[in-house]
Amino acid sequence: MRVGFAAGDRKFLSAFHEFAQCRGTPVPVPLQHVAVAAYSDEMHVEENRRLYRIKFDLADQILGSRYG
Repeated sequence: MRVGFAAGDRKFLSAFHEFAQCRGTPVPVPLQHVAVAAYSDEMHVEENRRLYRIKFDLADQILGSRYG
């Protein structure tokens, strides 16, 4: 199952809402609660940023400069 969110102005969200009603079954409420918890978790984002910093630092050491 997939869960997501949409953002936009009133016109876009109105059209999106119409589309969402035609696309099939709605997302079950328990899965919506899981999605709220998952979207609220930023620890994985911070960890990925830390890992990217390490990788870019290693690339700088190997290649001499970040963009060269």
